[in-house]
Amino acid sequence: MPSASTPTDPARTPHNSMVPARTPHNPTVAEPQDGRQADSHRHHDRPNWYRVVEPGIRAVEARLHQALVDPRLGDPIGKVALHLIEAGGKRIRPALVLLAAGACRDDLDDVAVPIACAAELIHSASLLHDDVLDEGDRRRGRPTSRIVWNNSFSVLSGDYCLALALSEVASTGHIEAVLSLNRTVTSMVNAEAIQIRSRDELDLSRAAYFEVIQGKTASLMAWCSSLGGLPADPETRILETFGLELGTAFQVTDDLLDYFADPDELGKNLGKDLSEGKVTLPLIEAIEEKPELRDAVAHLTELPEQDALIEARSVMQAVTRTGAIDRTRQVAIGHADKAAASLADLPASTFRDALVDLAHFAAQRAY
Repeated sequence: MPSASTPTDPARTPHNSMVPARTPHNPTVAEPQDGRQADSHRHHDRPNWYRVVEPGIRAVEARLHQALVDPRLGDPIGKVALHLIEAGGKRIRPALVLLAAGACRDDLDDVAVPIACAAELIHSASLLHDDVLDEGDRRRGRPTSRIVWNNSFSVLSGDYCLALALSEVASTGHIEAVLSLNRTVTSMVNAEAIQIRSRDELDLSRAAYFEVIQGKTASLMAWCSSLGGLPADPETRILETFGLELGTAFQVTDDLLDYFADPDELGKNLGKDLSEGKVTLPLIEAIEEKPELRDAVAHLTELPEQDALIEARSVMQAVTRTGAIDRTRQVAIGHADKAAASLADLPASTFRDALVDLAHFAAQRAY
């Protein structure tokens, strides 16, 4: 663990860095680039938390593209990953790394971009593998990689993303960051296994649900926000707590959006989790209120996929009538508020403010 450094001069400009200077009132903001990528913000103004580190995110995207078009890489492994990455996404994980680096007193600018690249690669690997496990056909508004190519190449591309992520972190020269990534990926794999075993378990407890989302989603966000454990204490503990609460708020909201979001905005079919028998918090809340919903959901899992998606609509309406949607949203907001409050002991800066904005975005987003 690096030793604590002298607090950074707010007016300095980091040398050769993609993280803007720590300037509380005048952050460096890059102009949006049009036409290169269709991402999840295509119908929205860029959120403030994104704009604060947009130059760094562009650097991450360029670095990922360069790695995945490597001519030494067997065809179509790189193309499969690029198909997903270039579809866009919110880039929350790399933004989280860059914002956390800016919010720290330690000078972590030189490691921020490689760790941000690793974060997006790990996330991409998990999506490529998830789409195979769930037989997903749509992701970020386009056919999944497994549909364009096949399951085998999607799995291999996900494996390559994992290997490339380890290489990115190793390039920082900090073995502790590599070891922390290993622990994080192990947590994600274990949580995925729990989720698979509990599929169709309509009496899933809240405790089991949160165990899954904290292992599968929040653990990676905690790794991102703590830059792999590189900041000096107590900042590592603060940022890790922030990431755990942020990731929990984000995933609860993601599960919520399966019930009412605009499919074009969301980039996937509504009701998919429900039709596949995935028990998430809105359904847990609804079944407690209306136990007869168990039979309706159990019936969905016996139907062909398209029929299940159609039938899921009436179940979704029944879930909504129980008030489960509103209660679930409040749970997400509660975790976002805890995330924001955990940053109180970090020095005031544009970056800290942007992290707070990101926490609120995670719980209140509509896409």
